[in-house]
Amino acid sequence: MAITKICVFDGCGKRHYGQGWCQKHYWRWKRSGDAAGTGLTQKGEAQDYFSNVVMAYEGDECLTWPYTITVYGYGQIAYQGRVVGTHRRVCIEANGEPPSPIHEASHSCGNGAHGCVTKRHLSWKTPKGNHADKLVHGTAPRGTNNGHAKLTPEDVREIRLILPHMMQKDVAEIYGV
Repeated sequence: MAITKICVFDGCGKRHYGQGWCQKHYWRWKRSGDAAGTGLTQKGEAQDYFSNVVMAYEGDECLTWPYTITVYGYGQIAYQGRVVGTHRRVCIEANGEPPSPIHEASHSCGNGAHGCVTKRHLSWKTPKGNHADKLVHGTAPRGTNNGHAKLTPEDVREIRLILPHMMQKDVAEIYGV
């Protein structure tokens, strides 16, 4: 009989999901650093921060969004009745509306997934241009940056050396691919 883990949060009783918590408490912690949800911001606090800090900031260092973030690390804020990426809203305020519906708010710093909302780092780019920036910054999901990668560059070099001397299935078994 399998033992079911329970959320360690006092009084929760739901099934374990991650880090000892149920799914609800885990995602609260992941997004805000507070599994209890007691550190919730006051209504309008994020909007005030956006207006008074983010849009007023004239520095070149990355300014990180301290409020709600996505699971990918990008800030979120309410805008025109819906939740949008904070970096996108900053880009709209600093550079105007996107030139076309496909344009994305692109970070010149490469720190978008770390919540950067510095207006000097944002510009409108096509998906192709945005991806080209990711290649330059080293943040594109290629090689070992890809979450599904099973081989390191060193593994690939070793495989290329031994492949002429072994069967492919044996090499695959050795490297677990």
